[in-house]
Amino acid sequence: MTESKLTLKDEQDRAQTLALAPGSHIYAKRTLYEHHGIYVGNGRVVAFLLETGVTETSFDDFDDGD
Repeated sequence: MTESKLTLKDEQDRAQTLALAPGSHIYAKRTLYEHHGIYVGNGRVVAFLLETGVTETSFDDFDDGD
């Protein structure tokens, strides 16, 4: 698995998402924690949420905290 240490809240990092390989480990900073996920390609991320379990979502929703 490829690991990318990205914070997704600035434009430079957003531009780097275009170069992410499927299987890349990504995270988005939240107020009290970092939310981690796996980029699976085509703008999609798989992550775990307590409310729903393992979930596939768009990159933008993952980044925004949705």
